[in-house]
Amino acid sequence: MSADGSVITGEINFPLRDYQRKAIKFITGTLETKNAALLEAPTGSGKTLIALISAISYARIHKAKILYLTRTNTQQENVFRDLKKLSGVLRIKAAPIQGRQNMCLLYREISGEKDFSPESLSKFCTHRKLLVKEGRTEACRFYNERMRSTETQSRILGEYLSAEEIVNFGIAKEICPYEAIKASLKNAELVVAPYAFFLNYGIAERFLSQWGIDRSQLLLVMDEAHNLPDLARNVASFSITEKSVDMAESELKRFGDPELDRGIRGSDLTEYVRDSLLVMGRDYLRDQDEARISSTEFMENLMLASRLSSNDIHNMISRLDIIGENIASSMERDGKIPRSSVQALTTRLLAMEELDEDTFINVISRDRGTSLSIMCLDPAAVLKPLRESKSIHISGTLRPTDAYKRITGFDDAGEMVISDVFPPENHLLLYSNDFSTRFETFDEAEAERMRGMIEKIILQVNRKCIIFFPSHSVMEKVTSSGFAFPYLMESKEMKQEEISELIADFRKGPEPLMAVSGGRISEGLDFPGNQLEMVIVAGIPFPKPDVKQRALNQLYDRLYGRGWEMAVTFPAAVRIRQEIGRLIRSEKDQGVSIVLDSRITGFRRYFPGMRSSDDPGAEAQEFFESRGLKNAWDSGIY
Repeated sequence: MSADGSVITGEINFPLRDYQRKAIKFITGTLETKNAALLEAPTGSGKTLIALISAISYARIHKAKILYLTRTNTQQENVFRDLKKLSGVLRIKAAPIQGRQNMCLLYREISGEKDFSPESLSKFCTHRKLLVKEGRTEACRFYNERMRSTETQSRILGEYLSAEEIVNFGIAKEICPYEAIKASLKNAELVVAPYAFFLNYGIAERFLSQWGIDRSQLLLVMDEAHNLPDLARNVASFSITEKSVDMAESELKRFGDPELDRGIRGSDLTEYVRDSLLVMGRDYLRDQDEARISSTEFMENLMLASRLSSNDIHNMISRLDIIGENIASSMERDGKIPRSSVQALTTRLLAMEELDEDTFINVISRDRGTSLSIMCLDPAAVLKPLRESKSIHISGTLRPTDAYKRITGFDDAGEMVISDVFPPENHLLLYSNDFSTRFETFDEAEAERMRGMIEKIILQVNRKCIIFFPSHSVMEKVTSSGFAFPYLMESKEMKQEEISELIADFRKGPEPLMAVSGGRISEGLDFPGNQLEMVIVAGIPFPKPDVKQRALNQLYDRLYGRGWEMAVTFPAAVRIRQEIGRLIRSEKDQGVSIVLDSRITGFRRYFPGMRSSDDPGAEAQEFFESRGLKNAWDSGIY
């Protein structure tokens, strides 16, 4: 360590706070003896800088490559922002990567082609590239030698450009951003990618092959790692719906409805699949919206509907899969996106044959007609390939870390928690015992009482505020009769650009913002200074008590004897801590959090400074006045 307190590790000499130095020493030391290091640190503590310096320090000693995984584009941009901060003392070749959907300039010009899979776009791209190589440059004018030029490679690897900046560069230079990044991979020391890109095993293996490394040479950084369990479950889950069967059948008929075996045509097989779905829906969904079925039940119904053996059905699905592939190829030859509804269906049917009953459950429901959802319960099984690499897990909300480690399968990880970064007196955390959003008791009268309390607090305190509701349905109940002031509100239907506009409106205006726990506003956003001064948590965001949730409880009870804690308490606590974490992002930030739900008392160990209040609005107002904090906007707007 140098005299000025900075860290010197290899080429790195960067001024850091004491807790940041300790965190870097912990991570690099832990990775010497263990496969994974977990760091929980509050928002605003410089987690990204800590992770980058730790990862680069370790990777350069051990000649490893770094893959930095993020959930959102904003988080990816934050990594490149911090790389630029380090650039004066550190040079590392870094590149972002995103899916073709975000980076293919030719796709952006194709009108009407909106609904396709990553696989179909990959085939489309491969076909166009082959045409270009044969001399038909008009097939894709963006696929050219300028992608591999010294200028292009220098800009991508040396200037810490975000994915969007590289897209804009591609537009200006008329080159393919996606292919330009791929061409630079072999020289990249650090790549920033979406989680979904690497949790998909097939895509991950192709990516590592392009990079020229195997998993043992890789150091993973998991940004906002508390999302890892749900991300892994979502990647591994899929469904078969009435609509998807109808689309496959229509496609087969357009392409001649070929015979599969012994007078059985493709449309006959899709009809058997549809009949099986409808029979299970009839038998199980008489007075409920969803029901769990056994892993063999669908196949048994399919055998009854078709009067065929399971082996015969497997063979016909395999033949139908080949037909789907041929359909996609014919569309590709016609210059269209090579997507096939037939192949999408057969891929799911074949995948069902390989599923582990301890990891997946089957749920029949009335979602999109009648549908069969195959849901992943155990993310540890999906994450097994990631445990072949060294990894750094960072988040503001990992505790209880033993639950996180067991759920994800990173059991041997070392752990460190940084808690007291900012003065505790800058944050007042209150709760009211007068409310509960428990489903059985939260009727219109309770919703009106909560609406009245929120209105009273907002008018009394008169500060920039976000109100987080546990679900869209609770938010709609509470806001249905309006408020005595203008407000902004998140909705299910909002596209990403609309969410961005909503956040921009909130930043520059006085109106409070109504949002949903676990939504796009509840994490990953910065509201520095007086852009956010108060957070109201209007109800505990417990997971929905559906079939999947009950199965999770049973799984973790069976494995660890802690089903409720790991399947219910842990995810709810993470969401609340993420919401409250929007408020205090630096030493200078001050604010008040108010929880309107008596059940928060069961979370005391997560919020040690929390206390009950009979009049949270008055206490919040007193907090701001006692500190002489002036209101940043016109209090007369209401």
